[in-house]
Amino acid sequence: MPSKTVRATADLGGSVDGSQEFCHVSSDLRHEYCDLYLAGCHKWLQAYHPMGLAFYGRRRSRFVIETVLDHLLRQGELDDPLLRFSTQLETDRLDGRTETVSLACLFSCQGAVADALQEAGGPSCSLPRRLDSLMAATGVAEACGWQPLLPPPAFRTGILILRAERESQRELPASNLRYAFSECGVALTAYDGGVVRLSMPAEGWDPGEIEHLRHSLATVA
Repeated sequence: MPSKTVRATADLGGSVDGSQEFCHVSSDLRHEYCDLYLAGCHKWLQAYHPMGLAFYGRRRSRFVIETVLDHLLRQGELDDPLLRFSTQLETDRLDGRTETVSLACLFSCQGAVADALQEAGGPSCSLPRRLDSLMAATGVAEACGWQPLLPPPAFRTGILILRAERESQRELPASNLRYAFSECGVALTAYDGGVVRLSMPAEGWDPGEIEHLRHSLATVA
């Protein structure tokens, strides 16, 4: 006879990795399209200190998830000191393994949430502003020797992919390309083949920032 935890795990359906969606393209879990939704607070929420977040995707999933989570914590199979500490506070149940835990990510996450909720329209309205930033950066890139790799309008997000037009830049290792931009004061993700990935700001570019981006793209191109 399988244990209760094994049966619960088997009943748990799909999970969604929302790390690039959360506070970016407006998730709506009211449609209950998954059992578990996973995200992080340090990307588009911009809380800076990494911390994983998980949400019940369906109301009927709650018992299953809590059963599996309780089993993993009791067995020591889930090595997450902050989760174990917060669970002890919530349940008033100690396990004899209490340790010093950094709470910095909780404070920075709470501050980022408060900031996001104070913005006009909240996080759900950030995508149109990011798309405006995307198009502004696209125009700058095209004039500086970079080819924007844009999907159809319905699939665009706050992520801009560019490919270098010069063959010599396409032959550079990704690490060299990333370092060249960092020397110009631009943090981005680089890939082999002369491809770079930039995340767009929600509040739009000010004149100094867009000029900095133009100068950096022209320098590295």
